[in-house]
Amino acid sequence: MRSILDWMLHTYYRHYKLYQYAFTSRVTMSITSYHPSSLVELVPQLPPLADALTEEQHQQQLDEEQRQEEERRHAEEAAAAVAAEEARQRALEEEYEASLPDDVKDRVVHALEREVVGFSRLCQCVGL
Repeated sequence: MRSILDWMLHTYYRHYKLYQYAFTSRVTMSITSYHPSSLVELVPQLPPLADALTEEQHQQQLDEEQRQEEERRHAEEAAAAVAAEEARQRALEEEYEASLPDDVKDRVVHALEREVVGFSRLCQCVGL
């Protein structure tokens, strides 16, 4: 027992701070300092009153912006109407094409081919 106590007193307790340093986690702290002048917000520079618009000029400017906005809106509406009409026309054409039977389409194609051949012969006879 005496040897255990001697070991504790002469080695363990004597090097307790070393053991504590080696086996505990370290806490690191990051500190940042700022100068007070960097935290102060600067006042924005205002234009001089001599450069300011009169009330009439300001109203004219607002009216012009409103007119431009209305023109842009009307142009968008017109473009949307044209696109909707084109889509409607395409849908009608597709519906019409789908409703025609294939044999009718073939007959029309053959009739048109005969007419084209007849017109080409007529043109050759006339000399065109």
